Amino acid sequence: MNASPSFDRSPPLLLLVCALALATAPAARARPSPHASPEPRHAVLGVDPRENARVHAIFGARAGAAIVYDVVRDRIVSVVHPPFAFSVVHPPGSLMKLVTAFALLEHGLVSDADVVDCTNHLTIRGNSYTCAVKGGHGRVNLHEAIVRSCCSFFYTIGQRLPPRLWLAAARELGLGAPSPFPGGVRAQVHLPRSPRDRTLMLVGEGPAVRITPWDALHLVVRLRRLARTNSAAAFVYAAMRDVVERGTGQAARIRGVDVRGKTGTSAWLHSSEHPHPTHGWFAATARNLAVVVYVERGTGDDAALLAGRILRALLDPPPPHAPRTPHGGEKD
Repeated sequence: MNASPSFDRSPPLLLLVCALALATAPAARARPSPHASPEPRHAVLGVDPRENARVHAIFGARAGAAIVYDVVRDRIVSVVHPPFAFSVVHPPGSLMKLVTAFALLEHGLVSDADVVDCTNHLTIRGNSYTCAVKGGHGRVNLHEAIVRSCCSFFYTIGQRLPPRLWLAAARELGLGAPSPFPGGVRAQVHLPRSPRDRTLMLVGEGPAVRITPWDALHLVVRLRRLARTNSAAAFVYAAMRDVVERGTGQAARIRGVDVRGKTGTSAWLHSSEHPHPTHGWFAATARNLAVVVYVERGTGDDAALLAGRILRALLDPPPPHAPRTPHGGEKD
């Protein structure tokens, strides 16, 4: 588990380069339907075909993407809908609270003494913002704000963080780096144009940040690696355990397994079908695996549930069977 992930070195990524090339080969040039589960390419990915098939079966015909990565063996275990996993960017929602927390800690801009009383609604510089939980979260510190995904905390304390420092932290955690994949795109991370955009960026909303599922996976694997030597990353990575144990990611909890992750539910701004649809994210590590699930027209809870099922199916040795713990009621 101490092996550095391939995000820091390029040659092992040839497996996935081949996978993407195969996904866009002449026999399948037509744009794939986001609702269709493609045929697993186990020969290209270099995995047991049963592993790859399990992931596709769990994801089913949903629109979105999933990636499973073995951080020890440095290999891709499975990719569901490669074009959506590497070539389409989306608002990341509350996944970016990990970046904001890391940046605040790195620059000494937050401490245990900083507590925000979340009442669901607040006004900053004439702009109104709301949190996800009706009635608010009450009094929360940084750890609880990560665990319970409290927007109010990050809106408030994040005002101390200059945008350039947030961008530097995002890049340190791998966002915005060139994609090593054919047809892959960079995360779109840039300086916000207004005070409101700056505040929304802190929680992964607004126009200043867009990422791919691969970026989300990159983020949690980089945090895992940095946590060994960096106190800010160690704090954030520790909070990610409680996200799953008792916070917004409980749908991914697995008895006897240390799962550390973060949910995200973000507004989908460009849709003529629904006025305010959302899409859901969950990115996590567990034992030797990292997983990201992105679900269109879903929530972070939906994505966490799928990720938990994927991890249960692939972890070796398998975890003891247990029914999923019902979500505690808080939505990300």
